[in-house]
Amino acid sequence: ESFEDFFNNMKEKTFIYTNSKEAKNNHIDEIDIQITNSCLEHIDNLENVLIDLKKLLNNNGRYLHGIDFGNHKKTKNPFEDIYALSRSEYKIKFGNKINLLTPNEILSQFESAGFSNPKITPYYFSKENFNGTIHPEWKKRLKKEEIFLKFGLIAGPI
Repeated sequence: ESFEDFFNNMKEKTFIYTNSKEAKNNHIDEIDIQITNSCLEHIDNLENVLIDLKKLLNNNGRYLHGIDFGNHKKTKNPFEDIYALSRSEYKIKFGNKINLLTPNEILSQFESAGFSNPKITPYYFSKENFNGTIHPEWKKRLKKEEIFLKFGLIAGPI
């Protein structure tokens, strides 16, 4: 098979969806590879969306989801405002643009949605220029190794 044939086959089998409901209606149990980047942290009802995404994967399907745990703002440190406030205080002050789930909480939701063996691989941490304090709620919710995790990849099965 030539590269052109391979490319054309891939093109025919590649689907890009902007919402899980549209995909669910068309391709249940058909998806081989599922990729998202910097979008799951914006979904408040994440577990229900993950359930829909899981339904799309075939039995041998693989997934790769990149998640940005920072504040998504132009600050000296991406955790500047997040760690200073409780989750509810942050949402009152800045709105519901990000769900503020910790890496472990997101992994738990992947597991609850039926994803097999989800693992998070830290891509990079960002402690530089953080001069604030960490709110007690964050100290309680975050595992020590999760503090300052800016971007992580959740993948599976591994």
